[in-house]
Amino acid sequence: MLACPPISDGFLYYDEIKRREEVPLTEELRASVSDAFAEMRGYYERRHTPKAKKTKSCAACSVRDFCMPELPVKGGVAEYISSALNDR
Repeated sequence: MLACPPISDGFLYYDEIKRREEVPLTEELRASVSDAFAEMRGYYERRHTPKAKKTKSCAACSVRDFCMPELPVKGGVAEYISSALNDR
């Protein structure tokens, strides 16, 4: 539509190490991203929040407070929030 040439490479900048990494934008990567967005769209349409998978990297994650990786397997978000409020 805008007569732009196809974009073949992108870059991710990591502030902590002050470096950028080149990422080749292959058809395989584009398909993987498209599939991930389709899966996320499906979750949104069904109003479903998938369970977080707690890993070692959770401790340093910037969205840990929103993700709630320690949410118990049994119960739900409402139960977790209720118990968190009662702990105060």
